[in-house]
Amino acid sequence: MKLYRGGGDLPERGPAWFTSARIFAGTYGPVGEYELDLDRSLEVSLEEWQNNFTDLYVRLKPEGVDRLVSRGYTSARCRVKEHLFVFVPDVEKVKVAAL
Repeated sequence: MKLYRGGGDLPERGPAWFTSARIFAGTYGPVGEYELDLDRSLEVSLEEWQNNFTDLYVRLKPEGVDRLVSRGYTSARCRVKEHLFVFVPDVEKVKVAAL
C-alpha cells in the first residue's frame, strides 16, 4: 500500500508516522511516498491510537510503544473512515521503500 509521510526525509532510525491521506501528510511539510511492510502491524482503535501512538503520547508516555514492541509488532495502524494511519517505533525494523 502506498503511504505518505510529511516533514522531509525519512529518519534513519527511530519513530515515524505515515498516512494514506496525502493532504494530511502535507500539513507537516514536503510529502514523500513510501511502501511499507505491514505484516507485523497491530490494528488499533481510534481511542488506542490517540492514547498511545500520537506524537505527544509516544514522547511523554512511551508505555504503549513498549507494549507494542514487546509483543513482537513492528508497527501500529488505525483506520479512520477511508484513511489509514501508521506508527512505526523504529524505521530500522520495518521494510520501507521510497516510491
